[in-house]
Amino acid sequence: SHSVDMDDTMSVSSQFSYASIERKEPVFIPVLSEQQVLRLLPTLSDLSENPQWRVRQSAVEIVPALLGCTHLLETRSEIAQLCVELMDDEVDAVRRTAAECLCLGGGSLARHGEDDGGQWISAIVIPQLRNCSKSQKYKQRMLSLKMVEVVLVNSMCPPAKSKARTVVVDADGKESAIPPLKAILDIAASLAEDIVVNVRLNVGRVFASIAHHP
Repeated sequence: SHSVDMDDTMSVSSQFSYASIERKEPVFIPVLSEQQVLRLLPTLSDLSENPQWRVRQSAVEIVPALLGCTHLLETRSEIAQLCVELMDDEVDAVRRTAAECLCLGGGSLARHGEDDGGQWISAIVIPQLRNCSKSQKYKQRMLSLKMVEVVLVNSMCPPAKSKARTVVVDADGKESAIPPLKAILDIAASLAEDIVVNVRLNVGRVFASIAHHP
């Protein structure tokens, strides 16, 4: 099999640029083997630590494409970790790109016919969304609202009528299983009383965006 070099990385990455909140369909769907994806990961990990913020940003733009090329949960978890680490980047554009690519990753899994990416939303996205919403850093709480908007505007979440469920834990430590959509909306609503004005304002903006989306 042929080796995967930086030209492969850039050609795939160039098809996935999320400058806006709307999901863009790539011109082509790259077909890499599981082995090729695994060989790319160390390179992407190195790029994610590059001093240049645009290089770090490009390292996660490839995530949705890579997820469409792999079937192994372990590999997918490693790919997701790239996004999770850069969601705490010092540069806002890098944080936003990482969060968007994590949220949109489920769309690539849907191409395998896998529950429309619902498991990805429940198992990967919602836990990170919840962590961001509870962060002491207000920029992380703002990021969680951005994630809510990306997921819902791009219809990445299973509809309320589906049988998909997400486990949540209440203040008393009691577990319950609720639809992922409700879990996501509850997280957004929980920030309506945030101590930072900009966070509270963004809660309203996100709900308005969702309400007006066709």
